[in-house]
Amino acid sequence: MISKIKYVGIFIGSIGYLMKVTHTGLGLFQGNTLVIIGLFLIATYALAKLFGK
Repeated sequence: MISKIKYVGIFIGSIGYLMKVTHTGLGLFQGNTLVIIGLFLIATYALAKLFGK
């Protein structure tokens, strides 16, 4: 389960980056927001690995 968080973070971050580069948005989901969510998920994965869960 923990390793899936990393891949979801990478996927959401890459979609957000593509939306940011192409200047697209879907209502509340802007590119910057998705990049931040993706980075937060990757940081969560790193903390979970650090604490050994």
